[in-house]
Amino acid sequence: MLGVHSIEFPEPSKHKIYVKPLDHAGTIATSYSFMRPVKIQNDWMYVELMDDNFNKKGNGWIRWTKNSKMLITYNLLS
Repeated sequence: MLGVHSIEFPEPSKHKIYVKPLDHAGTIATSYSFMRPVKIQNDWMYVELMDDNFNKKGNGWIRWTKNSKMLITYNLLS
């Protein structure tokens, strides 16, 4: 997963970006166009939040899998 170009949630409004890899952690409200994976820790992925021009707008943790089901979609190419 760390080699993909970008990732997205199929339904972004149903998912949150967290400050820590915990369901009860605070959330991040930074606007972004897509996410770039940086690090994986079990069901959590640390991502960079990018705008349309590939500028980093922030970062945070997302839950990318749950109960062996992938919660994201990914793009291999730019």
